[in-house]
Amino acid sequence: MATTAGKLYLRTLRRHWLPYTTGIVALFSCSISEVMIPKFVQWALDLIGGRMSMLPAWIGAERNVATLNMLILSLLLVLLLGLLGRFGWRQLLARQTHVSGRDLKVHFWQVLRHLPLATFHEYSLGDLMNRATGDWNATRAIHGFTLVQSLDLIFFSVLSIASMIAIDWKLALACLVILPFLPRNILKLARRERDQHEIAQDKLGELSDAVTQSLSTIRLQRATHSEALWEERLHREAREYSERRFAVVKTGWKIYPLAALPTLGAYAVLLYWGVHLVQIGQLSIGQFVAMQSYVLMLQGPLADMGDCIAEWQRGFASFGRMVEIFNLQALAERFLGKNALPEEQSPRLSVNHLTFCYSDSSRQVLKDVTLQVAPGEHIGIFGPIGAGKSTLLAVSAGLVEVAPGFVSLAGVDVHDLDRTWLAQHVTMVPQRAFLFAGSIRYNLQLDQEFSEAELWSVLSLVRLDADVRRFPGGLDTWVGEWGINLSGGQKQRLALARALLRERSMILLDDCLSAVDAVTEEEILRGLRDRLRGTTVIWVAHRMSTLKLCDQVYQLDGGELSPFDLTNAADQNGMRPGGAP
Repeated sequence: MATTAGKLYLRTLRRHWLPYTTGIVALFSCSISEVMIPKFVQWALDLIGGRMSMLPAWIGAERNVATLNMLILSLLLVLLLGLLGRFGWRQLLARQTHVSGRDLKVHFWQVLRHLPLATFHEYSLGDLMNRATGDWNATRAIHGFTLVQSLDLIFFSVLSIASMIAIDWKLALACLVILPFLPRNILKLARRERDQHEIAQDKLGELSDAVTQSLSTIRLQRATHSEALWEERLHREAREYSERRFAVVKTGWKIYPLAALPTLGAYAVLLYWGVHLVQIGQLSIGQFVAMQSYVLMLQGPLADMGDCIAEWQRGFASFGRMVEIFNLQALAERFLGKNALPEEQSPRLSVNHLTFCYSDSSRQVLKDVTLQVAPGEHIGIFGPIGAGKSTLLAVSAGLVEVAPGFVSLAGVDVHDLDRTWLAQHVTMVPQRAFLFAGSIRYNLQLDQEFSEAELWSVLSLVRLDADVRRFPGGLDTWVGEWGINLSGGQKQRLALARALLRERSMILLDDCLSAVDAVTEEEILRGLRDRLRGTTVIWVAHRMSTLKLCDQVYQLDGGELSPFDLTNAADQNGMRPGGAP
């Protein structure tokens, strides 16, 4: 059954009830400490002015050193209470922001990783990235920092108003007469800000998607000289997002003048009526100073009220977008439940009369393709750009869904194959692999730990070790996202090294040495001959020299796959099948 953001939020509060409850108590004690400080100022001034009747009995009733010492000691105890309270809510309530953020990220990933691939036609990569970053950040805030701000506003406001009423209830009510009319108007603006925030987040998703598409088609743009069109589109998307975002900010700005009205009104009352009460002796100097201190202190919570309401509105709007993905868990579980585990451990690939075209095109990318790859066999595929080579690899890796009955791995239809098993036995190295913003070591290891010897060994295998040793930080040299500060060949070799570190039964190589020079490629191939012995390899390339390791080579042209005569190729390239010169 589909859940809602409100239900899931309450479920989180119940699950972590102890840190939330203890944190609220700590926050309340901190608010008490802050509200008590003006009272001590009031009592000190009354003590100096000789208004002993204004002092509480537990401080003392005489104007002497003992009374002053008791006042100072009490103040220190109150300050200590505030210090402990501040430490407590930071360790408990504020920490829940990070705890919930971790739980949200894990849940988000667990749902996405088991969804059928067709789901990602509905939710684009840019949209999902936006939900996993911007929406995630707003959502985790309402589980901690926004909750702290709200509770502090409530505690501090109630205690301050109660203290003002205790001093002089008529003067306090006159100072706060505007306050009841304020929340309704602020709430109205906050709702408008929430609606604008949702529109802005959708627009950010569209912008992220456009950026992703632009990066993935950059070669095509250069080949067709369409960079200007893409630049215009990105400018337009960015401008529309900035306009939506600025509309949110402008609505938020309108809240601050409203929040300042009660403070201005209260000071007007104090300067007129409060001063009069002091002059006629109905209000002491200490009480007047305390009263104006509370008015000044209330300005902060009143100004924060708009921010607070807006953050709740934004937070639940973003939480709703994340819950939309969480509600796909039932679909993920159904899909996961039908996945089968193969009895065979070595991936034996079977493609039978596969014809394939993408949903947004009627052109047949693959036409009646049949391919049988035995465990441990090395297969090479070459052909012109757009022939369908990358599509065939993606289908074989289960990254592109096809109808049941056409492709199987280890005797199980790839449509029903368990995704976890697939990830443990098959790896793919694309021509343009993604590199994370992080060190070379991080990009190699990712979620696993490898020794220095293992890292240098695999870097040596792909002939990247000498380059890395020349870098100032060695393995800890920083790599920008997409490997922006590496050459094309270095990026490809780093991605290949990362795949070789994780030994799999089948490896799919999508022209992953296209940017490497012929001499370096020859050295890499000699090392891979032993490394990939016993591994099932399907290698796509444009250069015939790259396919030296292959037992059988196929040509893919116009979507049609046909065996290629290696004898002629061997004579022309000075090599024999299997890579023997």
